Amino acid sequence: MSRYPYFKIFYSAGTTFSVVRIIKSLLCVCTIALSCFVNAHPGNHLKPRQAGTLIDDGRIISQQAYEFEYKNYQQFFQHQQQLGMSDATINALLSEVDFTAYQNNNKVVASTIMYRSAGLNIAGIMITPKVIAQKKLPIIVYNHDGYLRNAKITFAEMIELYRLAEQGYVVLASYFRGNGGSEGSADFTIGDVTDAYNLTMVASKNIPFANIKKIGILGLGRGATTAYHMALHNDTYDAAVMIGAPVDFTNSHKFNQLDTQIFPFAVRHYKEDKQSALQRISPLKQVKHLNRKLPILLMHGAQDNDVLVRDTLSMAVQLNKHSQVYRLAIFEETDHQLNQSISKARDEIDYWFNKYLR
Repeated sequence: MSRYPYFKIFYSAGTTFSVVRIIKSLLCVCTIALSCFVNAHPGNHLKPRQAGTLIDDGRIISQQAYEFEYKNYQQFFQHQQQLGMSDATINALLSEVDFTAYQNNNKVVASTIMYRSAGLNIAGIMITPKVIAQKKLPIIVYNHDGYLRNAKITFAEMIELYRLAEQGYVVLASYFRGNGGSEGSADFTIGDVTDAYNLTMVASKNIPFANIKKIGILGLGRGATTAYHMALHNDTYDAAVMIGAPVDFTNSHKFNQLDTQIFPFAVRHYKEDKQSALQRISPLKQVKHLNRKLPILLMHGAQDNDVLVRDTLSMAVQLNKHSQVYRLAIFEETDHQLNQSISKARDEIDYWFNKYLR
């Protein structure tokens, strides 16, 4: 008799038969367990890494002053006119006084950084007030719009980051993998979320006046989808603002383009199991996993042709069903970036972050 009871089978009669039965039983158990695992929360088997998983996560390896892409206000103004923007809208978006102040870092200090995240060098933006009026400042993590080659932090987005920092926030953003100098390749809702998580580590390790216990998340378009996924896998955020967010890719009016030109190159396992991937990356399908205490501001332009307003309306319905704290703002005759209603949009954002991050 074996001195180890669990090896007894190998010394008893009918060894081969018994071994086969045990192997089959184990395989059956493993199959059932794997099935439960995969069919649970759609994101359970494909999660972003937690912030600080690697010891060098958040370490800044290079930093330099952010350079405006326009030499002067006139150049900026003329370019916006060429894009079809009215003079009044341009002035509301950015005045010449603010342009000069931001360009010269009179009010805030803006830097481009390269930081470590999950073994990669990720490019990012860091903007802080020039004068620190209080001991600890709340953090806002921004997620930019665009897919693949069109994924970048535009100058219009930078204006908003400057404006928020001027109000007393530490503002951080990353360029999604494969863009803006970031290493790696596009990795929608996993890699980009991991790198956004690690912006908290950037603050923790490099900005002594940043309050890592007060963090808001902000996203535009695809970046708002990323912000949703940050919230789905992490319940430590204190406020969220989602602008023009695509939340249901199974019902997107641009599905054919996304299906052939974007997702096969940006979403893990998309080619192998399209339906599961679409379920996983669509926040509308995962509302029940959101932290009920996270206050979410939903914003959308009624004339948004990039992401139809129905996405935000559908999300509002689901948030209401799940008793989520939320606010809905739809702007008439306004595009994806909310340019035509920028003053009202800023009022909504300021109200939300002031209420929940101060």
